[in-house]
Amino acid sequence: MDTCEEAADWFNRLRNREIPEADLSRFSEWLEESPVHIREYLAVAEVWGALQSPEAWPDQSSEELIRILRQARDANIIPLRDSGENSASLGLAGDAKMTRPSHLRLFRYAVAAGVALFSLTFMWPRLTLNSTAYMTERGEQRSVVLSDGSVVQLNTLSKLIVHFDARRRSVELPRGEAFFRVAHDSERPFEVETPFATVRAVGTEFNVYNNKESTRVAVLEGKVRVESSPSPTSGRGSRQTARGATIDLTPQQSANVSAQGEIGMLPAQQAATAIAWIQRRIVLDDARADAAVEQFNRYNQIQMKIRDPKLATLRITGVFNADDPNALLQYLQQVQGVKVHKESNELILQRGE
Repeated sequence: MDTCEEAADWFNRLRNREIPEADLSRFSEWLEESPVHIREYLAVAEVWGALQSPEAWPDQSSEELIRILRQARDANIIPLRDSGENSASLGLAGDAKMTRPSHLRLFRYAVAAGVALFSLTFMWPRLTLNSTAYMTERGEQRSVVLSDGSVVQLNTLSKLIVHFDARRRSVELPRGEAFFRVAHDSERPFEVETPFATVRAVGTEFNVYNNKESTRVAVLEGKVRVESSPSPTSGRGSRQTARGATIDLTPQQSANVSAQGEIGMLPAQQAATAIAWIQRRIVLDDARADAAVEQFNRYNQIQMKIRDPKLATLRITGVFNADDPNALLQYLQQVQGVKVHKESNELILQRGE
């Protein structure tokens, strides 16, 4: 069930005037899990309001509800119009009184304003925050100092989006690789969101690398918690919200998070070589030839391509200069008898006859 379907399901369940207290508690927890849940629920509520008569739903939009709540955040009573006839009051604290509407309408008002209040509480810092994005081109590396003093080193073909507020330090790494030196702040954990995982830290050093099928996390100092995100979709706030596996990593430990949400520990040497890219080194440890070619293609304008499935599975071990694809080509030609020919802007690798 995706987020939109979950929101519609909750909306229908909350229309039941005898909904159990346990369900109301779970609904609150669901809202708090993600701003996406709040947005989707408001969207469902707004569509319902558009389809029903004014007698069945307040005629304020979700934006107006949030504005009203923000203006009255220090008050106990929030005014809402009652179908254009009488003004009603919805209490957010203490004993609230509402004139004449039925119990069901009162409950609907409470749900609408309650969701808007959650939106204000959990989304307002993000809505008022200007996000900052950093990107690198092919072969480029970049160092960025964030507003909290944390330092991020971006590898080639990477994108970083920073979302900081008074309560949380959150960044997205939708593609590429980055090394994080996180400034200590116990009040604001540091989170890195990738297509397949969320990495949480307080003050530590770790590396995060995304490829098409997984996210790899390696810890050099401190401790991080990695949580997988099963069945993700691209973009902030749009991915599935089902909780996945969780693992804590300590220094010299690394793990791989698959697109299916599985987390597996990697050999110890993986952590030791995780930031070799900062010195523009590619470390291959029994790596497939197609994976090696992919690594070199991230750094160089000359693109290599393997069409032979058997050649793709050839295993390679060695340390190479990321800016020198010829080193890999020479190794393959001399040791494995691979032939190379050029087509347009690509170097095609195939087995020698």
